[in-house]
Parts: sequence; structure tokens; C-alpha cells
Amino acid sequence: MKYRIVVVLAALVMGACSSPPQATIQDVAQSRPEQKLQVASKQTWVHPDGRKCIVNRAMYPTASQHAGEQGVVKVRISLDPMGIVEELKIVRSSGYPLLDQAAMAEFTGMTCDPLMVDGKPSRESYTIPVAFALHGGPGHTSQ
Repeated sequence: MKYRIVVVLAALVMGACSSPPQATIQDVAQSRPEQKLQVASKQTWVHPDGRKCIVNRAMYPTASQHAGEQGVVKVRISLDPMGIVEELKIVRSSGYPLLDQAAMAEFTGMTCDPLMVDGKPSRESYTIPVAFALHGGPGHTSQ
């Protein structure tokens, strides 16, 4: 069964954080230890303002593929002034825990070139939608 994960980066909503995040990154490996999420590789993404970010390329969970699970997960990412993830939070679930965990794995350990505001590194946060879509098979729509 063919699949794809689409990270919709053009829809980023950028803004500097005025206060530090109050939570830490959710550890996806601890939330479901029996289901190990595979990360295919690291990839470089160029931010619309020209800064570079390094993200994981998480795999579509096999169990989710077999179950026909698809949907969009919206992940809120907060970066410290050095461009290191301080907080990841799901702001809208796909309705499927494994897809939510795979979306979080995509950004766990993400680093970006720092956001500069008035010549100084600054905190930032934004929401990125991650879409999981199956191709083929009965009852599945292609995207």
C-alpha cells in the first residue's frame, strides 16, 4: 500500500514568543513503547524567510497504514533563541494516536537557524500541519 506524509510548510504562522514555554517536549517513544516509530532520515528545510531547519523524516506507521488511518495533525513548535525545540504540542489531533506520535517525531530534535529580531536571537513558535494520506485500497482517497 502506497502512502505519503505531507508537511505543509507554506502555511506556517510565524511569530516571536513573548514568554518562555511552560512544558517540555513529549517523548513519543515513552508514550507508546510497544510501537517504535521509525525515522527515515534528517532533512533540511528552508524556512520562507531563508533560515534553514533540520527536521526528522518520520515514517508513516505500518499499523496505521494497515488500519486505514489517515488525517491531519497540527503541531505547535516553540523554539528557544538558539533555534532549538523547547516545546512540541499537538493543537489538533488526527484522531489516531500513532499518527499523532509520528507527527511529533517529525519535529522532535528539530533545530533551526536562530530568528533574529533587532539583531538579537529571539524565541519563536508556529503551528505546522502534517497530513497523512493513503493511496489506493477500498475506501481511501488519494491526495
